[in-house]
Parts: sequence; structure tokens; C-alpha cells
Amino acid sequence: MIKTRLMAAVLLLSTGMAGLCATAAAGVTPQLPYPKSQPSALEIMQQVYFVNHFYALKNFAITKVKRKITVLVSRAKGKRPTTNTLERYLNNDYENDPVVRAKDLAIFRSGKLRGTGLLITDYDDDSKGQSHMIWLPALRKVRRFAQQAQDDSWAGTG
Repeated sequence: MIKTRLMAAVLLLSTGMAGLCATAAAGVTPQLPYPKSQPSALEIMQQVYFVNHFYALKNFAITKVKRKITVLVSRAKGKRPTTNTLERYLNNDYENDPVVRAKDLAIFRSGKLRGTGLLITDYDDDSKGQSHMIWLPALRKVRRFAQQAQDDSWAGTG
């Protein structure tokens, strides 16, 4: 039961972090230029993807500041919502690496997921999916899991 909830919450987080569909991500790099004239729908999607993935910054962290921390709220249909706090670290500084575009790390700080880490690696090759790895503190091991389809719901949370 706990393992199912853990995976559901982690997969829900990864769905939210994965962002837009692959079409918007195609051709989006940290050097994406601002459109010079009226942008097309695809260019608008690419600009939104650029902003949502903080590509304008080399490194970005959302951490606890005094009493303020990010809260992830998830609720399955007919169930009470659950909350988990987390910190997020994003690194876009891979200009010299021909393979990796960005790495995004989330570390849960409360609840049943406390200490669990989720690392998502985004690759420069748009045809290659993202790599999802999870640190499970109870097992003291890292596990890899497949990238989910963008339109899938996870464990009834969609």
C-alpha cells in the first residue's frame, strides 16, 4: 500500500515536472531566440516550454526559506488530498555536454515520501525520452523507471 502510494506520488510529480508534450519541446534549447515578429502557435509553445523549464537560468533552486516551502497536493477521485513538501534543484548548465540538456532533482521533505529523491534527465536528442531515477531511502537504492505517456493518469490521480 505504501509502495503504491509512493510510486503514485512520485509519478504524479514527474508528470507535472515533465511539462508540455514532445511537440513543444522539439527544437527548444537554452539558446532559444525570442521571436522577431508575430509568433506562430508552435513558437508560442516553445517559448512557454523555455520559460517553464527555466532555460534562461543555468541553475535554479526552490528550497525552504524560513517557514515557506513548496507543497505538492495530490488527490485521487473520491479520496482525501495528501500533501508532501519538497525542494527542487534544476541545472541547465550543460553547454559542453553533447548529450544532456538539463537535470531536475526533487527531494521530498515530509510525509511518507520524506527523503525520497527524483532525478529527471532531459537529453539534447529530442527523439530520446527522459531518464527518470528515484532514490528510495528505505531501500538505500536508486531505481530507474520508464517515462510515462503524457496523457496517462497515474494511480487514479488524473
